[in-house]
Amino acid sequence: MKFELLRIRFAFSPTVLTMIAVGLLPILGEISVGRAEKNEGVVEESPLYVFRFIEVAPENVANWRQAVKDKQLKFNTGKDSAQWGTWRILTGPRANQFARGFRTTRELYTNPIHPVQGIAASWEVPEANHWLEHIAPLQESSGNQQVWRPIEGLFSQGIAEPGQSRFSQHRRWRMKPGMYQRLEANYKKLISAFDHLKQPVDFSIARLEDGGDFMIYAETLAYNDTADMPSVGRVRQAFIELHGQGEWEKYLQEHNAVMQENAIVETETWMYEPDLSNLAAMP
Repeated sequence: MKFELLRIRFAFSPTVLTMIAVGLLPILGEISVGRAEKNEGVVEESPLYVFRFIEVAPENVANWRQAVKDKQLKFNTGKDSAQWGTWRILTGPRANQFARGFRTTRELYTNPIHPVQGIAASWEVPEANHWLEHIAPLQESSGNQQVWRPIEGLFSQGIAEPGQSRFSQHRRWRMKPGMYQRLEANYKKLISAFDHLKQPVDFSIARLEDGGDFMIYAETLAYNDTADMPSVGRVRQAFIELHGQGEWEKYLQEHNAVMQENAIVETETWMYEPDLSNLAAMP
């Protein structure tokens, strides 16, 4: 367990997921981590989200939660302390596991403000050593670390309240090699449709930068109440209102054209754990 995990903010609502199942076939991801207190401008220019997935046996969950809470109180309550996010994974192949992570940049990942959040973090750092001694023994496993890069311009913000969303749905899938420009150009149309909806949800797109298949993209829909999630029909209507008749069908065709045939499409819903986190509000 060299790193604690990061906070993502991408997700899809069940209705949007249905829309995806019939031809859209989107992705994963929710990324929203608090900004660093220093080098703030750099963080906003090129953010990265670092996550690790943690498996805890059912009989150890209560003790693990308390141990993480105690660690947060000891190391992560100060204004300049490292910021961490923790989520309980509710659905999907990793259901009942935890995701933990942080937000950084290419620059800060190599030269971190907090050594525990660097690419070469050491167990000798007191915060990391505390995790190793008091929390790691309660875990079944701490899986492969992943680094996600949000795609510039592919973020729709509809949640007005500051802070982290309660839930996020992530859908991840694989594109064909060499199709990233077409894929991202096509997604801009969907992002603008979400802006047009003016619903209290955030929608974003990211790409797996490290820790897995580089062809994987992820969609994330973040929300606080399932009643706020737009239906497939409402998304389609907003898309047509904005782009015109026949454009929705063209969007779906292009999405299918850049997606790998027969690739596995995975969906997960995460729940934010505020007692086990200290992420600042997004700017």
